[in-house]
Amino acid sequence: MSVPGRIILTNNNPELIRPYCTNMALGFYWTTPLSDGGAPILGYKLQEISPGISTILFTPSTFSATISSLTNGTEYAFEIAASNTHGYGPYSPFRTVQTGNKPSAIDTFTYLSTTSNTALSWTPGYDGGATVKWYVLKTYEIYTGQSTIQSLYGTTTTINLYGTTTLYDCLLNAVNDPGYSPTYIYSQSLLRLNASSYSGTGTWSNTSRYGISIDGATVSTGTIAKNVDGNGIVLDGSTVWTFPTPDALSSAYNSFTLHLWYKQTGAPTGSDASILSQEYGPYGYQGGNLVSILYTNTTSILVGANAGFTYVNTGAVTPDTWALYSLTNGNSFIYGYKNGVFAGNYGGAAYTNTSNPMYLGGYQPPGNVVGEVGEIAIYPGIMNAAAIQNYFNYTRGAYGV
Repeated sequence: MSVPGRIILTNNNPELIRPYCTNMALGFYWTTPLSDGGAPILGYKLQEISPGISTILFTPSTFSATISSLTNGTEYAFEIAASNTHGYGPYSPFRTVQTGNKPSAIDTFTYLSTTSNTALSWTPGYDGGATVKWYVLKTYEIYTGQSTIQSLYGTTTTINLYGTTTLYDCLLNAVNDPGYSPTYIYSQSLLRLNASSYSGTGTWSNTSRYGISIDGATVSTGTIAKNVDGNGIVLDGSTVWTFPTPDALSSAYNSFTLHLWYKQTGAPTGSDASILSQEYGPYGYQGGNLVSILYTNTTSILVGANAGFTYVNTGAVTPDTWALYSLTNGNSFIYGYKNGVFAGNYGGAAYTNTSNPMYLGGYQPPGNVVGEVGEIAIYPGIMNAAAIQNYFNYTRGAYGV
């Protein structure tokens, strides 16, 4: 018989497992060693390698521990061993880490395009009291579907363009030992509203960084809430969001592509309900100059032009199921898609108008929708079918589709 074998800290890997890091505290987890040395395990000893906290002993039935009252930003290194009647076995070291909070989101982001590559730089926000160790940058090229994921140890990088007319979404996180910061989104869309970035109160801000003036959607009627999963804004049949005058959708952007993630959870409160529309006024009827997105009833979702009762029908809606509705406008045609699949077209462009706000949830009370909105994104130009399918694949994970 002999001393116990090495303790397995997690995932059958006895080396350099990372403790769970929080504000002024560390959490440790372990399992029994692969070998008890031929004698019952009597307990465990957790000790700090540096800078010298007292050894802590645990019973054989204990497999986790929390050490608190630590100093944020200080490096801590611990190791653990099991004992039997013959003594302590070899120590298993935990990875050296710092306590603290997760970092805050990136503060500023710079995107400088050239003909062959794009220089990116950013300024980190608050580090949470623990040193930011690296950054995770995800880039997604809208029209081709090309994507990259990089781990970076500085605040600058260069990405190669897939073409001189590409549009990018860049998602950036700072990482310290306690975890990931909230995702900073740099989008070259005209408008991008994502439920995950909404705090649940106050203004819902545009996360596009493309110099666009659509911003600051506010609730004009009804209540506001995020759904349980945090990936949708609840429209309860009384809620209407109002956007400022959409200057970005002026005549310069009569060609555009709109994407909308939506889940219908109940029958609309009236037959004339619209998820996203621009009318002559909040009580205006068909004839406004943008598009009436999801002009809806209890059985179908319609995406199309808000002019002369024309539309593109994207087919029946499945209740309580997320779906991506996409619309392209330009070249005298409107094309509609559902979950990246072409649904139909109409031979008449939907024009934009900067003289009136846009409305989300309803435009002709009491005709308001009952459902959840996950993301609204409007990009300049006309995406082809392959690009729209790529966008669906790019965003579907957040909605379990």
